[in-house]
Amino acid sequence: MNHFFLLNEAIETPDFEAFKLGMLELNALDKGRDDIFLKHESIYDLRILEYLYTNFGQVEMVISKFIEQLKPTELHFPDEATFDFHYPISPNAFLGIEFATQKHILVVKQITNQVSFDAWKIYNLSNFDKLKLELGNCLVHSDFKRDFEVLPKEVQKSMIEGVKRAKMRNLLTPFYPDTRIIKDVSPKNSNVKVLELRIYSPVALRVYFNEHDGKIIVASVEQKSNPNQNEDIQKAATILSQLIHSFK
Repeated sequence: MNHFFLLNEAIETPDFEAFKLGMLELNALDKGRDDIFLKHESIYDLRILEYLYTNFGQVEMVISKFIEQLKPTELHFPDEATFDFHYPISPNAFLGIEFATQKHILVVKQITNQVSFDAWKIYNLSNFDKLKLELGNCLVHSDFKRDFEVLPKEVQKSMIEGVKRAKMRNLLTPFYPDTRIIKDVSPKNSNVKVLELRIYSPVALRVYFNEHDGKIIVASVEQKSNPNQNEDIQKAATILSQLIHSFK
């Protein structure tokens, strides 16, 4: 579960129009089944809420319904430490309109609209899921996932950055070979193309994959220092061939 707390201090504003626009942004968030939106009952003591209920129109009704649907909690969470203490297992963030005075809350945990909501979701993904997000439409062999997840975090991140750099080259396709970042290393006797994503630091790695009909097929990741890279490439070609034929 993911918990989001509507912070009173972040919605109290003297500008009623800014309040309405900000609350409509929160109401429009693409809330998932695992997302729990919380409020403290002290929200009804806010002056801006009194003004909301005495100026009741269609927009005000939408905002009122949004507030009523928030799950009440007996606890008030003024900062990250308090929130995380009471919900130590789940990822937590705050809902609001303006966080300028909330110096004790990380920017990525300040949810004001769909853009910041999506950024928070990405922030909390595992490195493996972040890699898949960067790859886009992809199919990943189970051996690659296993090997990726035992790599140190900084090595995982370097692989994600390598994928980002490849996409920024603006070549014919996002992962088209160029000999430095991505090289075509297909074996002569192979019926499938093998591409090699080159990661140089903090560890020299080679990711073997194929770009097939707009889909990225990832076979394996190997150390550059392996004594026989030809065997690694041949093994990757076999895996890629199997994966490609699996969805034809």
